Amino acid sequence: MRILLIAPKCYPVFGAEAIVNMKMLQAFSTDKTIKVDLVSRKYADEMYPTEGIGSYGVNIDNICVVESCNKLNLRTTWQTIMSLFKFGCFFKGCVWAYEALPVVQKLIKENIYDFVITKNSPSFLLGAFLHDKGLPWVASWNDPFPWGFYPAPYGRGAGHKPTFIERMMLKQMMKADYHVFPSSNLMNHMNQYLPFDKSKARVIPHVVLQNQSAEIVRTQQIVDQPLSIIHSGNLGAPRDPHSFFDAVEYLLRENRDIKLKVTVLGKISKDDMPGQDSYPLLSKCFYCLPPVSYTESLKLLENYNLACVIEAPCKEGEAVFLPTKVTDFMQVGIPILSVSPKGGVLHNMYNKGEIGYFGDVHDSIDIKNILQQAWEDYTHNGLKQNKIDNSFLEDSVRQTYLEIGKLLS
Repeated sequence: MRILLIAPKCYPVFGAEAIVNMKMLQAFSTDKTIKVDLVSRKYADEMYPTEGIGSYGVNIDNICVVESCNKLNLRTTWQTIMSLFKFGCFFKGCVWAYEALPVVQKLIKENIYDFVITKNSPSFLLGAFLHDKGLPWVASWNDPFPWGFYPAPYGRGAGHKPTFIERMMLKQMMKADYHVFPSSNLMNHMNQYLPFDKSKARVIPHVVLQNQSAEIVRTQQIVDQPLSIIHSGNLGAPRDPHSFFDAVEYLLRENRDIKLKVTVLGKISKDDMPGQDSYPLLSKCFYCLPPVSYTESLKLLENYNLACVIEAPCKEGEAVFLPTKVTDFMQVGIPILSVSPKGGVLHNMYNKGEIGYFGDVHDSIDIKNILQQAWEDYTHNGLKQNKIDNSFLEDSVRQTYLEIGKLLS
């Protein structure tokens, strides 16, 4: 089977979306009967790590990295206008699809593909274009799209009245022969404004690579050592860490015997830093590390007992995201504490026993209580380990995509 993967965020590997897509490529590469050609993006004005594609252990017949610029100038203005004529749609950021179109046309002329997969905007423009040419199109959506339909506080929610440009986007998106989502929450959210047939949609989670997993075991407290908690990733709006910070402060105030070490790996604003005046106890055990490469971030986890995920305070049931870092944590085997809205993706995973600890992001007392439970587990029987559902594993992800390909052939 031969697949054309159009993923502007994939290689060079830079950011969460690229990590997700590269892992999917790694899952495909374990089956020699699958051939994948990749069309990805490099921003003209940014520098990337120099690791070759081979360092990720993927087998790709053709890799085409299309350079593109998002700055407003005469060239990008002209490309935006031309996108309307080529794709029946235009918006800020669509120019990469126009730049990549000749590359894609050359590939489909030289190769016979069973289907095309698109990941990340504006790849759906190319997917719709190829669909019109008769090539089956699988549209994979990692987050809500268009952006105005993000749940609050990110956007206006599924009930948002689309603008003229968004209506053009939705018209192209509806052409997909199949839709793929990392969670049922996101599928149901997007189905409210993108009325696709659910019999032509599947949930395929982000990949957890088995051959790279190495469980970090913390079965018993080391004498006089604190419970070390790490949040990996930026803590900027609309994420709000204060309910978590309040919970830690409450816990330390109530029980002076509890010892914690709280680290943020990534960016956090000075206004959100827990200072001595507002958080006298937390500030003494709080650390902030600058961002590091993806590989280094995974290595750093070995020094911590518990990985924390703090999500934005969406309304109950509207947290539709499966954060990339969650599958990274599952992959290396570090226990997870989710500070998230109830009814969201991570709350559902907690209810199924897939992650060990959950606190309601809206309720500092609830978070404090789960931190208390984590401390007791740490000092007695050991922290609760993650349970990885088979649907996350590379064999399942690869097989599900193959099943979709057979349905479309």
